[in-house]
Amino acid sequence: MRDINFLSDNLAKNLKFFEKKYPQLFQMYSGYSPKKYKLHYDPTSDDFNLLLDGVAVYNFGMEQHYKESARDFLSEVSEKSVVRTFALPTKNDFNPNRFFYGHLHRYMDKINPSDKVRNRYLVGSRIPLLVFFGVESGLHVDEILNHREVDQIVFVEKDPELFYYSLMFVDWGKICGKFLNVRNKAISFIIFGGDSRVSESNVQNILHNDLWNQLYFRVPIYPLMTFSVFSGLSTDFYKGILQSVKDKLIAHVTSWGYYDDDINQINQFFHNARQSPRILRANAVKPTDRWAIICGNGPSLDDAAEFIRSNRDKLFVVAACSALHTLVNHGIKPDLAVSLESDYSTLSAFKLMPADKIRDVPFVGALQIHPGTFELFNHSACYLGSETSFLSLLNGELDIVHGDRPTATNSAFSVTCTLGFKKLILTGLDYGYVEGDRHHSKKSFYYDGSANENLNKVARGIEEKSYFKEENVHGRIYTTTVFDSAKQRLEQAVAHYRPNVVLNFSKGLTIKNARFVDLGLLEEVMSEATVNDVDVKSVLSSFEEFDGSIISSYENQIIDFIRESSNKILSVVRNVTATEESVYEAIVKFHTILPQTAERARQQPFFLIRGVLWWYSLALYGSIKSVDELDIECLVDEWKKSLEKLCTQWSTHAEFFLSDLSNDDPRLGLTINDPEPDWQLFFR
Repeated sequence: MRDINFLSDNLAKNLKFFEKKYPQLFQMYSGYSPKKYKLHYDPTSDDFNLLLDGVAVYNFGMEQHYKESARDFLSEVSEKSVVRTFALPTKNDFNPNRFFYGHLHRYMDKINPSDKVRNRYLVGSRIPLLVFFGVESGLHVDEILNHREVDQIVFVEKDPELFYYSLMFVDWGKICGKFLNVRNKAISFIIFGGDSRVSESNVQNILHNDLWNQLYFRVPIYPLMTFSVFSGLSTDFYKGILQSVKDKLIAHVTSWGYYDDDINQINQFFHNARQSPRILRANAVKPTDRWAIICGNGPSLDDAAEFIRSNRDKLFVVAACSALHTLVNHGIKPDLAVSLESDYSTLSAFKLMPADKIRDVPFVGALQIHPGTFELFNHSACYLGSETSFLSLLNGELDIVHGDRPTATNSAFSVTCTLGFKKLILTGLDYGYVEGDRHHSKKSFYYDGSANENLNKVARGIEEKSYFKEENVHGRIYTTTVFDSAKQRLEQAVAHYRPNVVLNFSKGLTIKNARFVDLGLLEEVMSEATVNDVDVKSVLSSFEEFDGSIISSYENQIIDFIRESSNKILSVVRNVTATEESVYEAIVKFHTILPQTAERARQQPFFLIRGVLWWYSLALYGSIKSVDELDIECLVDEWKKSLEKLCTQWSTHAEFFLSDLSNDDPRLGLTINDPEPDWQLFFR
């Protein structure tokens, strides 16, 4: 039997450390008293346990439990272990006739000419990033860190009372001392505050968002070489968070935020701004009891068509981009159409719609969409989204529509909320489809025979990339990474805008805080609804016009930012040597070039550089960690030459790309997959 006074000694010692280094944790635990659990010491086994309502939490004692947990992890993630994570891109993933993708294509061709798929990596002597899900007593933390070198570490704990016991058993000062103010090291705590009024699903959302903010700025270490330790309590809860973050981040890494797309969006923003468009104003529709129904183009829209027609006078109908085509095919003229997509292919899709039936539909589009889109509508306005490279240029002058990405359904939802609607019905926002069913409405482009090759390509991509996600009242639901990410972002938008009620008449993925409803309930709701009297044309005409005369100053800011960023990147690249440690250090320095908070991200056009740093880091670091025996000197040498060439040309390319704001700008007639004008100038 041992003296257990060490528990109170450790508690006092850790509180003193937190007071100095982590004041928020000190405030949380100074004078803290456990309420649910009771610490129990068994002199027979010489081990501790936590009792919950008198029942032991751990089967064989706390210390034994965590020693086994640590031992299991260490055996699974040994130096010679091979892990399968994110598949590296090959040259065929990048258009050789675009500036950024062209440079990356040529680099990938140099280091992987055979296009071999690489997704298996050797762990090696160091663990780049380790996430502890469920800290609890922390005994496994000590055990793992005593046996493995870890560079970055994140602790996630849903129950502050469980974390409290770690203050009795581990020396946080000693643990944190291995990371604080140590080169290329980092340590973070994500501890929920313990408000009992917050539901478990909302706790999960809070921890998800905090973990997202941690991992988002650690690409490519996440997702390539990040490892997780689960304590054993609430494992499913934490795995749900990790999977959600993974799905969302993979979509970000692979689909958005790369230079070629963003410079194209900025060019179109400049073209739109020249026309001094009207800009959406928040809360333009006075608080109203009117119901808005937001229509995506999913299969469930067909089931809602008759309901919309029969209650047309009581509903403010919003069409998300291509859903406009489907609604028109169902004989429904919406009150508002909303579009987000900036690519020329979206304009081509709008041109497939019957002009006489859509021209008088009021239209709101993101500031960066193709300028030709606005010409198709008699009544239109723009909105400023929260995730654009030109957001920082506007210095808070315009109202921001939050949560408008990644799909038009997100923008339609957020625009509707921004206008002021508080009672919402969702339909066609399936974000997936029932197994064996269609992935879009039968009246959509994809099934009515009017699709062009670009739309057919999108359809094939959905069919090829779909995977089973969940089973709910509608059946087995299949989705794609983009659809699932869009669903998650919609959930965040619901939490941000806090509408009074959200009814979901879709038949796909479950959307938190938007309960599935049937037709009977919708008809019951409509029986008490009042007539929609919102004159959206008057609302749009009341918006102020954007002052397009200051575009030239915006262009200078973009060029200056790219030039400054290029110099920062070059200063890192030129010092990289052909060692894994040097490459890792370069990646950590790249992280400091990108903004580390959402607030800082809004203060600079960082989407222009994010994809460059992410993809080049992924390509090199993944190749070095690959189980294939690759020549590290060749990998690093070609990487440096490619990035140096890109950086020295970068500001020149941006200036060239933004040089023609006339209606004859050849870039306006191209999709992002087409070769850009005079691309050969940058690859001689």
